[in-house]
Amino acid sequence: MPDTLTPSVAASESSEATKPRLHLDFLDGTRACAAIYVIMYHSFQHTWDFRKGDMPPTWFSLATFFLQSGRFAVSLFIVISGFCLMLPVIRNRGLLKGGALSFFKRRTRRILPPYYFTLGISLLLMFTLLAKRSDVSLAHSIPAAKQWLTFHGLLIQNWQPFFNPHYSEIANVDLMDMITGTPEKKAAIGKMMGVDFGANGPLWSIAVEYQIYFFFPLLVVLWRKIGAGWTSALTMLLTYSFYIKFHHMAHGWMAPHYLGLFTLGMFGANIAYGEEEKWTRWRDKRIWHPLAYTLWAIILLININPLIGLQYSYLVDLIAGPASMCLLVAASKTGKNRLRDLLSRPKLVFIGTFSYSVYLLHDPLLRVVLTYLLFPLEKMKILQWCLLMFPGVPLIVGVTYLFHLRCERPFMNTLPPLSPRATE
Repeated sequence: MPDTLTPSVAASESSEATKPRLHLDFLDGTRACAAIYVIMYHSFQHTWDFRKGDMPPTWFSLATFFLQSGRFAVSLFIVISGFCLMLPVIRNRGLLKGGALSFFKRRTRRILPPYYFTLGISLLLMFTLLAKRSDVSLAHSIPAAKQWLTFHGLLIQNWQPFFNPHYSEIANVDLMDMITGTPEKKAAIGKMMGVDFGANGPLWSIAVEYQIYFFFPLLVVLWRKIGAGWTSALTMLLTYSFYIKFHHMAHGWMAPHYLGLFTLGMFGANIAYGEEEKWTRWRDKRIWHPLAYTLWAIILLININPLIGLQYSYLVDLIAGPASMCLLVAASKTGKNRLRDLLSRPKLVFIGTFSYSVYLLHDPLLRVVLTYLLFPLEKMKILQWCLLMFPGVPLIVGVTYLFHLRCERPFMNTLPPLSPRATE
């Protein structure tokens, strides 16, 4: 996910002389942790093909259960986005500086150019380096590629099942049927879904976040009119009510409840940096560190059985959202703060500045590493996965940094440091 602020945010023009600068290195560090975690999570999916019943040994799954919560790292990204976008509003006395149109222009310029570069690279890799691994042939895959590019180009890929001619049948299919169903049932569902062109699966969440931006100006208005608490509560209630009603396979990637998690990030920003007395009182409470650690421990323990997280991800996000908000509030507290110091380590902050590029491109790069560097270890999956972690993950991060320099950095609203030393 793209960053919104540089590690330090200047005070607003009206009080530039009196307000201190906000040093927010911990936000970039948190993004870095989330991005690396997503890579590790997807490494399981590419090493073992769960859809074909290819599973790691039970003992290995139990030993690595804490690495199998990738969906909830996305939830953390969404909360960070709400937190970051609310900070300038707080500094501007509750107003969206420049208005809604200016906000949309800035967000579009920041997100879409690297995103469209990624679409092109993903298609190129699918038809060249990854063609054999993905069973791609020109005759059968060009129509699927055109459809993939159309939905992704319009940033509506999370709504794609609605356009499926078998929508009414898919809407009644539970996600678990694709994981635990019989081979015959999986084949039938696959036929209804159509040709799978998985050029870059994680891009579904970019569409969700971009769609959230259209609601942000309205949320800011509601924040002033009815208050932060009512706005957050109503958004959570409405989005979750909608999603719980439509939570089957056809709607799995819509994720409307992420709008509710986004408002939690906005709420957390007010607690962390709001200047009114009520926010100061909330900020001074000693609950934030214990709550953050406890809630994230619960999320990880739930994933001892990863099927629970897959089937009920929208409900587990009811824990992940508050956990992410508490984490950011805890890390923002002044004074001695080990959590903030940990997340503000220079190398993490550096990776966080291009975490959007890491997220965009890591999925096809994982498959390239497996196909061309680790294929001889195909029958030794655990060793293959370990090597995919190291040196595979550092290699992928390095390649995405080069992508960042060419395809992301030129479009950033503020320029991050070019090396980790620059943040020390």
